[in-house]
Amino acid sequence: MKTIKTFKNATLRTVNNGYIELDYNNKTHCFHNASVISVNNGSISIEVDWEPKKGELVKAIGCGIDSYIIFESKGTHSLIVFGSKDISGPWFKFSSHVWAIADALELHPVTPEEQQAFDDFCKSQGKIWNKEKLQWEKYRWKPQYGDDYYRIVFDLGKWAILKLCWSDLTVDINSWQENNCFQTKEEAEAKLEEIKQILNSTI
Repeated sequence: MKTIKTFKNATLRTVNNGYIELDYNNKTHCFHNASVISVNNGSISIEVDWEPKKGELVKAIGCGIDSYIIFESKGTHSLIVFGSKDISGPWFKFSSHVWAIADALELHPVTPEEQQAFDDFCKSQGKIWNKEKLQWEKYRWKPQYGDDYYRIVFDLGKWAILKLCWSDLTVDINSWQENNCFQTKEEAEAKLEEIKQILNSTI
């Protein structure tokens, strides 16, 4: 199956007899049996041969709905549904339905933006899909250098929530390892309430 992939803010490195290399998101992507369709203001579109791989997120179109699924084989385990023609706006939900891919369903690769939306949703649910190991794994947010985060402290007999900047220091790493590292103040406040309730119940 031929499909067109578009990469924004990308740079072509090599185009040679159907072999293409381009830099995208600080990584080098290689394609065989491909051709450049267009190059416009850093946006590069190429036509490539595509076959879905086991564990890959793909788009299934047909039967009046557009769904995003984890591809397994001719039968696919539909773990995720993302969007539908009769629903406005993108959304995800986890499902245990087992689908047999009917002739009416066409499979298409997802765009980088769709993949990112899927990854972001999974992380918001505390999990991440490992397509190499073909399994769900627990996800816990970890700041990058320069990110703000929140930490719960008990000082001078009072509880407090501190806003810190992650600088790869020992205090940062210890906070994360101790599960005392929160992306938002609201998350830290919710955890602090849990701690207070536990302490009150033991007194």
